[in-house]
Amino acid sequence: MAHISKNKPDSGLLQLIFNELSTHIAKVDKRTAPRFLHELLTETEQIMIAKRMTAIVMLSQNIGVYKIATRLQMSTSTVRLITFAYENGKYDNIVNSINKSKKDKEHFWELIELISRGGLPSRGKDRWKFLNALTE
Repeated sequence: MAHISKNKPDSGLLQLIFNELSTHIAKVDKRTAPRFLHELLTETEQIMIAKRMTAIVMLSQNIGVYKIATRLQMSTSTVRLITFAYENGKYDNIVNSINKSKKDKEHFWELIELISRGGLPSRGKDRWKFLNALTE
């Protein structure tokens, strides 16, 4: 779990720092973004943010709290908190951003599908294709 100091900076200063961070994140291109976030965030923070974003996208597709909690290995209370915020419009910009590009949306759902299968191949006719390619 991420730990935050009890000594909070002045809210005005915190807003300035956050605005500066937002500006720098917006300047990062798609190729360098993973490295930028990896350097900025701890492993725990990366996991927390990735799970939250995935839960938000799953909620946008009307997937239930229990299924999200199970698939992402999150507590149902955490997913309920995210659900409450989602229902009150807190994540509208995130959902709109992902839904804006059909390619990005499909890629994100492929990722969620992979998580749902626990990393196993799909159940279709080509499900063992990757294994055959390894043995050739």
